[in-house]
Amino acid sequence: MITLIEKDGFEISPIKNEHITDFNDVALFADQHKDPFYRLIIATAISENLPIVSADEKFKLYVSLINLIEA
Repeated sequence: MITLIEKDGFEISPIKNEHITDFNDVALFADQHKDPFYRLIIATAISENLPIVSADEKFKLYVSLINLIEA
């Protein structure tokens, strides 16, 4: 799997202290979405100024915080 990721030009980003700090600023939509991993992805995107590419509707809850590219 790692070989394929590298072959496609991607790299795995480590979790940094800044990501954990920004995690606290990502809203928890308790009625609609509770997955902490999504919030970590969003916090990482905010910290690194990266877009999120996803077809998952739950990311739309966070468009005020992220650059969402819908797949």
